Amino acid sequence: MKTTLLTLFLVAIACLGSVVYAQVPADTTIELSAVIVGAKQAASAPYASIRTFQQPKLLAERVEVVKDLSLTVPNVFMPDYGSRMTSAVYVRGLGSRMDQSVIGLVVDGIPVFNKNNYDARFGEVVSLTVLRGPQSTLYGRNTMGGVINIRTLSPRTVQGTNIHVDAANGQTMGASLSHYARLNENLFLSVHGFGGRSNGLYINTFDNTSCDAYQEAGGRIRLEKTVGQTDWMENLYVSWVDQTGYPYRQRLEGHLQPIRYNAPSDYKRLIINEGFTINRHMGDHILTSTASYQHTRDNMGLDQDFTADDFFTLHQAQREHLLTEDLTLQWNDPSSRWKSMTGLHVFGRLLTTDAPVLFQRKGIDDLILANANKGTQTVFPNERIEISDSSFLLSSRFIQPSMGIALYNQTSVQIGRWSFHAGLRLDYETTSLDYACQSALNYRFTLTMPQFKRLETALNGRSTIGFLELLPSVAATWKPTSTLHFSAQVSKGYKAGGFNTQLFSDILKNEVMSDMMKDMGLHMESGTDSYEVSQVVTYKPEHSWNLEAKVEATPIKQLQLTATGFYIDCRNQQLTVFPEGKNTGRMMTNAGQTSSYGAEVETSYRLGLYELQFDYGYTNARFVRYNNGLEDFKGKRVPFAPENTLHASIDRRFSCKGNVLDAVTVHAGYRGCGEIWWTEANDVHQPFYQLLDASFSLTRGRYTLQCWGKNLTNTDYDTFYFVSMGNAFLQKGRPIQYGATLSISLAH
Repeated sequence: MKTTLLTLFLVAIACLGSVVYAQVPADTTIELSAVIVGAKQAASAPYASIRTFQQPKLLAERVEVVKDLSLTVPNVFMPDYGSRMTSAVYVRGLGSRMDQSVIGLVVDGIPVFNKNNYDARFGEVVSLTVLRGPQSTLYGRNTMGGVINIRTLSPRTVQGTNIHVDAANGQTMGASLSHYARLNENLFLSVHGFGGRSNGLYINTFDNTSCDAYQEAGGRIRLEKTVGQTDWMENLYVSWVDQTGYPYRQRLEGHLQPIRYNAPSDYKRLIINEGFTINRHMGDHILTSTASYQHTRDNMGLDQDFTADDFFTLHQAQREHLLTEDLTLQWNDPSSRWKSMTGLHVFGRLLTTDAPVLFQRKGIDDLILANANKGTQTVFPNERIEISDSSFLLSSRFIQPSMGIALYNQTSVQIGRWSFHAGLRLDYETTSLDYACQSALNYRFTLTMPQFKRLETALNGRSTIGFLELLPSVAATWKPTSTLHFSAQVSKGYKAGGFNTQLFSDILKNEVMSDMMKDMGLHMESGTDSYEVSQVVTYKPEHSWNLEAKVEATPIKQLQLTATGFYIDCRNQQLTVFPEGKNTGRMMTNAGQTSSYGAEVETSYRLGLYELQFDYGYTNARFVRYNNGLEDFKGKRVPFAPENTLHASIDRRFSCKGNVLDAVTVHAGYRGCGEIWWTEANDVHQPFYQLLDASFSLTRGRYTLQCWGKNLTNTDYDTFYFVSMGNAFLQKGRPIQYGATLSISLAH
């Protein structure tokens, strides 16, 4: 039924044509979303490391989702692996694979709290800005690596219809339709819808099915109105995706095995975001209220051993409800050298997770009975424990309510060629975890039990943690000439702590084994690693102090140079680890201290009709203090943080007036990355690799045809590595991709 509806949706849109990102004409109308998103962004602009992509560049680089930014910004790495749920971001040596993100995402002024929602299509994007370095003073929690600000096209700046249809290898197809209307002098409406599907690029050789096929659909309705000195915007966004997964390959005895697992794996997600913003102009002050309700429902099915054997599977269902409110008062008197922004931010969140793990026959034999009998047979060599069930369930349900409140201010003063900036945020957050875990199986001990006996195990409890943070920042900028700017800043970053819910399957499994031993009257080691819940259920917040210096210069006309140096001292950096041995879960732990230093160079040059861009980032991120009880990692590289990132591009537009075509646009891009160390021990790594991308567009009137390709040299590289149950797995980066996009712009 879903497939039929999606097919009809695509056909209907395809019949209309295809959507192009319309060029926004010059207009004296103030775009509300630009005011909302730009207020905090402008407050950081004099000293922050900022990269902005406008519509034409987003099209040329084929940046359709946030992950496509990876390596196009110095020291920003977003590996593409797993599913749409996976949105790990690494910036300047900071980042983690699970739970909280190190970089924030804001769409039309609405913060996207849930990292699971980063990999989504948000509509016709008119600009995308990446701010690197801690933005905690203005944006709060989980922005110690920076913030990504996205603005979608406003009906205030363009009216009409845009249509877009594309096709690519892997039998990938997509379509979208947008309409922008001015209903009256002060009322504006836009409606955007999209849909797509793909057979994917990876094959599970066990049953010859795709590992990354998907179907998706969604849209956005936006209503804006001006009444006197007040502007308001209503913004409703809906997105649905149904995706298969996961293309992980086992590395066995030094050889990489094909993708081969026997249990169906998939990911389904529904996002509903509703935002309402009011902007009130009061003389030299602007009062802005941005409220949102965000709801996410997602389901993940996983063959968690990633092999063709029947070990165990996971089905995780999450339901999230989130309310946010951000109230800001800006003072920006053009005649005054002072500027100030004061804000109040509150949020309330309820997350419910059901995560049952189904142990199958081989998992029972190898992961439970083998460990249990290893202990008993040291005393009773000829006896054993048996389990009659062909499978049994470890059920876990987690309820996590949380709330937070913050008060912040940032003030700037201009004194001659100098400007000084100071900010402070007082942030409080509290969160709880209610867990209810249970399991039941039938077992016997051959020495004393002729019949199988039912054993029931339950693990219930509650844990609460809270964080009170003071987040300061100070900065100064000096502009000796109009073409030369110097700036420096010191700021504190903060990433919230949380709960290790993904470890509870291991905890409960070990509790089952412990109850089994007690039920038999045996008091001996079970032969497996065990956990104290109180010791592993939580992980600490992550803090950093960031020192940064930047110089911006325009030595000749059309040439812009930016060079940045940074040093980061991070305490309790959050790391995702897989426990040793045959344990099956994963957990977040805290490294005592890490340090990161590096540099970034960004250049852009316009030479006639050519636009050239070159970006380089270097990061040296190492452990200063981290001992996991088994090994001391002092001096080792922080995993998943690439040492070098490199990006270069050239764009050229050819005008063809009077010919069959009006214009031809050509783009060539280069991305490089590495080395990347995959483990804390630095014993597995990905060497430096290079990717070549290109596109060209043919324009005739309102029609544009773009042909594009990514990884044109079909470079072989790894994008993810992990160890589970003592087995090593990795995912290869995407092979060559190519396609074409037909666009029609009926907007003006």
